[in-house]
Formats: sequence, structure tokens, C-alpha cells
Amino acid sequence: MHSNATRFRCIKNLNSFDSGGYSNADVWIGYYFKDVSTKEYAWINGEKSSYENWNPDDPDYKEDSCVRLKQRAQYKFADWDCLGEYFYLCTSGSPPVVEDTTNTIDTTLGSSVSFDCSYTSLWDAVVQWVHITPNRISIINDTLEPVLYSQSPHSVGTVTKSTLHITSFNSSDVGSYQCQVTNQFGTGMSKNNTLKKHKNFLFRDGDYTWLEAKAGCQTLNMELAVLSTTIDHNDAVNYLYSNNFNPNGIWIGLYSDLDNNASQFIWINGVRVMSLDLAVNEPDNEQIRNQSTCVRMKPSSQYALDDVKCTDTSPYLCTEGSAPSVYTTQSSISLPIRTVILLECPYFSLWNITNVQWQRKTSQETVILDHWKDSSMYGGGTINNSSLVITSLDVNNDGLYRCFVENKFGLGRGEDITVTTNPGIPMIVPTTVIYRVNESANITLTCESFGYPNITTQKWTRSLHGFTVTLKTSSMYLDITNASVSDIGNYTCYVENAEGSTKLVYSIYVKEEGAAPLVYITQSKVLLPVRTKIVLECPYYSLGNITDVHWQRKTSNETVILDHSKDTNLYNGGTICNTSLIINSLDLNNEGIYTCFVGNEFGLGRGEDITVTANQGIPIIVPTTTFYDVNVSATITLTCDAYGYPSISNQYWTRSLGGSTVILKTSSMYLDITNASLSDSSNYTCYVENAVGSRKLVYSVYVNEAESLCPCVCDGIANQNLSHYSFDELKIILAPVTDKLRQTLSVDTSTLSSTIYKRTCMQDDRPSSKRIGYCGIGFLCSVFSVLFLIDITSFKCFGTFK
Repeated sequence: MHSNATRFRCIKNLNSFDSGGYSNADVWIGYYFKDVSTKEYAWINGEKSSYENWNPDDPDYKEDSCVRLKQRAQYKFADWDCLGEYFYLCTSGSPPVVEDTTNTIDTTLGSSVSFDCSYTSLWDAVVQWVHITPNRISIINDTLEPVLYSQSPHSVGTVTKSTLHITSFNSSDVGSYQCQVTNQFGTGMSKNNTLKKHKNFLFRDGDYTWLEAKAGCQTLNMELAVLSTTIDHNDAVNYLYSNNFNPNGIWIGLYSDLDNNASQFIWINGVRVMSLDLAVNEPDNEQIRNQSTCVRMKPSSQYALDDVKCTDTSPYLCTEGSAPSVYTTQSSISLPIRTVILLECPYFSLWNITNVQWQRKTSQETVILDHWKDSSMYGGGTINNSSLVITSLDVNNDGLYRCFVENKFGLGRGEDITVTTNPGIPMIVPTTVIYRVNESANITLTCESFGYPNITTQKWTRSLHGFTVTLKTSSMYLDITNASVSDIGNYTCYVENAEGSTKLVYSIYVKEEGAAPLVYITQSKVLLPVRTKIVLECPYYSLGNITDVHWQRKTSNETVILDHSKDTNLYNGGTICNTSLIINSLDLNNEGIYTCFVGNEFGLGRGEDITVTANQGIPIIVPTTTFYDVNVSATITLTCDAYGYPSISNQYWTRSLGGSTVILKTSSMYLDITNASLSDSSNYTCYVENAVGSRKLVYSVYVNEAESLCPCVCDGIANQNLSHYSFDELKIILAPVTDKLRQTLSVDTSTLSSTIYKRTCMQDDRPSSKRIGYCGIGFLCSVFSVLFLIDITSFKCFGTFK
């Protein structure tokens, strides 16, 4: 019947049975006496539970006793011989019951580990083991394909065992393991079994520099000990202590990162640390100037750490290799739709990388990206290029991205990078916007656009001589068939979404023999402050050479043709060589409606009107000198040249001194300070106002006190009239002065450092210098002896000759 005997656990279920009209019968339920030694009752699906609402004198704990609901005892539980005949009650089948066998195993690399999963199920079941780590959840043996369950139930109380074997433990096996058992009625799960790793250590005695120790570990397929956790450090201490390894110092894989920060230490697997269990008065790397320092453990200081020169020698300690260190530098990215994004995955690994993967997590799912299948969306994310490229951002790419880098010793992961599509106004894909075609041609204007939020409105309009008409809506295309002169004009594509709108203007010119130039103005209004330089463009198309270009300005009072040869102070351009009109300095006299005309031999082309208006604003002060540093009795003129629209209504000068402000002058752009004295040192402010507002400029004046000059040796003759003396007479008159100057300016060369250094020699106590000195003395003595012998011989010969 594919059901279990009924399991009643609460009075509500009993009441439901009673209301079904079976109140005159005792009925069997799926509860039975399971174990004589423990006097334990259990449900037939394997679930163990105790029950207290028994019939008086029950249970009697007899072998082969089963439980029924006793009608006369208000449906309390009563046990009876299982061969008794009663009605029975069924419920739907139950999922497997998995025994709670939580286990935590600490092991080392290469060890064999196994976990048991004991379960009870009346129906055929399949088992799978799940490996759970902080980085991922993976199914070890997936046997949950469709299964044909047998029709006959299993024996009551049968316990089945499934065992997971890990034959050679490695770092990637660390984590929790859960047994999941599934039958046709559901899934039962065990509690998590935990597998932890203890590092393997290897001690090498001898005298090695830090680099030699690092290389020695790598030749053993290990690395200089990385003890980045308290557990690792304690394991290393226990290993050294239990093996009686007690040298003065032991190299480990930690060193100071001198290139970036001399006070920061880094493990050789790339993990940076800022705080360490250092020995007393450590670190002392500040005492070892311009040198990297390396770290060793000191057994004599309770295995605290000590930084020394990397060229010192010590034994060393190795551990198995580490997983890569991934240090993500980005945290969040928010960019417009269709942007190309680069998510970087910098990492450090002493060992070759075996795999790089990126994970994307959303509120609905977590997926591992496959750059082979998703090549249209993603690039990179491989061993050769760990960075991930999102080729065209849209809302389907939003989520949390994380990089995983794996080597033979384990898996390293980066931090989450939040990627968000930034809302914004739509964007139109660049395309051709100017079309020059012959009559009867067909044209298709394309306005491909995109945006986030989605585009809500798209329409085409036509503008010609001041009139705008909507031509088409909800389409990215506008077709013009059998083009004629009447189709000449500007066409605009408008695209809107919830953030705003954008547009693109297309210009069409249909070539007709003997046609006047086509002038397609792109500006319509110009609103800028006074004294701004403005360029009014006049683009055109003409089949023949143009013969005339002129601009017209229209106001409420008059319409004038601008003459660029006469109005050079106001305007430039507007010629055949340069059709654009330049307004040199905008003011009220330049306001109006400007129109460009371009003529050829067939006629005159007219552009759209451009409205030019001076923008109202607070006055502007022309930049000038604002700091004056002068001597007493100087004259200063402070200049405050200002302009604005509306016109300046008030201009005045103030002085600030001692916390008070005094108005000095009004209605003038100049402030004169004559015969300046020390009391004129102060801040002076120019205020300029119009109907819109005011602006100020502060000038600082500093008056220096006159300084007395140093006495001169010529003071005695400064006031004499020497013009009537000859040169020889002047030499006699000025002799005392020139002698004094000569004496003052003369230099005693014997006191110069260059002279002194020539006569002195610095002592050199180096052994090599002494040896060279001894050799030199010996050589000189030998030369002197030879010369002396030659002289003696010559003397004897000379004596004989005499």
C-alpha cells in the first residue's frame, strides 16, 4: 500500500481518528518493542522516540510485542502479542531516518579518512555525500538520478550503512561532510561531520641563510613554514618540542616587505600581517637600515618571533605548500549599461596554478561561470588571465562576483565584488547622420538605442523652417522612399526612459541640378554670460561653388546684414572661407536672432534661426594684482575693473583694520594710495553690485619700513666733487680708499682648504692598506740600497784614478 503504520504523536491526531467513525475498534499502529537489552520502543520507520501516555500496566517490555490504540482506554498505547488480530491504520510513507553520528576528525596530508552514515528506510533509498566549505557546496557521488523503487517494503528495523572513504587527504578535502538519503517519500540528512587538517612539519638542522632555507623547502615539495594562525603556530611548537629540536633560532617563511613598508611583514604565500607574537624588543628592523629582515622562531623565548638579517644562518622548518592568496582590490562597480568591465583577480602562489574560476551570486542562484559557454558575455577567468571581463554590462550581469584560484595545495578565494548596472538616460548607437542622395533614392535612417531602465518611448520628428512634425513612433527605423527635394530637412530621433531622454539629429539633402545650397544649422539657442566669445556655426552643402556668405541679425527694432569688414571689433568670420560667425564679446548689443545665408550661382540657401541672449548674472571682476608689497612713501593705484548684465548699479571701496570696516570711495574702479605710510598696511575690498547680486575682491597692501644702508668705505668722499681732477691725481686722492679695499678683498692662500688638504694625509688603519705600505717601504729601501752600492763602487773607481 506504499504507506507506514500510523504514528500518533499528539492528541490532535487521536481526535481526528476518533471522529472518523472507528471508535469501537482497537487498531495496530507502527510502534513496536525494538530492543530487549535497552527496553526501547521505536517507530517502524526507524525513528526512536519515547512515549508516556500508556494504558495502565503497559508497556510490559515483552519480546515480540507490538503496540495498538486501545479504544476502551481512550486510545492510549497498549502493547500486545504481534500475532494478535486487530484493525490497522495506515499513513503515507516516511523519508529515511539518518542516525546522528556527528564526528570531527583532525588529520594530516596523505592520511586515509572515512565517515559512516547509518540510516533506516522501509523503502529503497539512494545515498549521496555533500562536501561543504566556505567557498562552495559540492556533491561527491551524485546517485539521485530517477530510480525505480521496489514495491515491497524492507524489513522493519533494518539499518543500512553507507561509508565515505577519502583515501589520500589533501587541503581541498577540508570542510564538513553531510550524508543525504532519499527515498520516494523524501530525504533524510545527517548532521555535519567535520574534517580538519593539521600541517605536516619537517625540521632541517644546519646553518642556512633565509633564502637557502626557502629553496631547501621547495626542493622537498614544501614551503618555508607558514604559521599564519594560532593553531598552526601551536602545532609547530608541539612538533619542535616533542622532537627535542631546540636550536637558538629556526627560520620560518616570514619576512619584512621593505619595498612597500618596512614595518609590515608578509608570509611567503602572500598573506600580509601587521601584528605578531614577537620577542621582547622586537621587531628591531629599524636598526637594520636599507635591508630586508627575515623572521625566525626563538625556542629560548617560548618560541616567540625575532627579525634578523636575512643573511644570518639558522636551521629551518618546512610545511606543506599553501593555497594561493587572492587579494581583491575592487569592492563595488556601478557603471552604465553595455559598458565593458574588468574584474581583477590578483593572486600570489609559490606553486603552479591549476584552476581559476569565477562565481556569480544573486538572490536567486549561485553559479560558476563557464567562459567557454558564456563567451558572448564573459572573457578571461583562466589560468593565463585570471581577470574576468564582462563584455557588455546589463542587468543580467548584476550580482556578487568572487574569484577562486587553485593550486595543488588548495583553493584561495577573493572578496566579493558587487557589480551593478547604473540607471541613466538612453544612449543612441553612433551612426551616419548626414545623407546626400540623388532624387528617387531610398533612405533608411537607423536609431538603435539602449538604456537602463528600459526604453519607454521612441519617436521620429521632422524639423524644417521652424516647424516640427511627428512622423513615426515605437520604431528604430525611418524609411524615406523615392526621395525628392521636399524631403530635404532635419529629422530627429527621440528616445526616452524613466531617467530622461536623448536625441540624435539626421540631415538629408537631395541632390537636384541647379539647386541652391543647403544650410543645416545644428544650434537653435545660445544663452551665455556677457563678454563671452561665441561661435555660431553655419554648415552647408552645395553642388557648385559658393559665391556669397552673409549673416543677418534681427531684433525687435531692426533687421541688419552684418558687415564683417566694418564690424571687426564685434564680429569675425561670416565669409566664404569661414562661414561660421564669431561674436568676440557678447553684450546686450549682440542679442537677437541670427540667420546664416549661403549663395551659389543657382540661388541662396537659408539656415535655421539661432537666438542669442546674454545671460543675467552677478558682476564679474577682471582678474588683476591683489597683493602689494611696497616701501614707505610709494604710490599705489588699486584697480577693480568689473562688468555684468544687468549693468552695474553700485561700486565702492572699503578698508578693514582692527575689526572695523570703513567706506573709502564710491562709484569708481580705482583707489589711489599716495605717499604710503606704515598705517596704510591693511586689506582693501572692492564691492560691485547689480540687480542680480554682488561680488567682491580683496586687495592686501603691506608697507615696508625704510631700512638704513650699511656704511661704505667711500662715505668720506661721497660728497666731494672730483670731476676736475686728472686720473693720476685721482689715484693719489683715492689711494687710502683703494688700499683699504685691496686689504679687505685680499685672500691668504695658505689658509685655503685646498692648500691645507695638499699638506695633510688621512690615516688608514685597514690591514690591506698597511700591507701595501710595508711593501712600498721595502721597495723604496731596496732601490736606495742599489743606488748606494752604485755610488760606493763609483767612489772606489774615482779614488784609483786619482
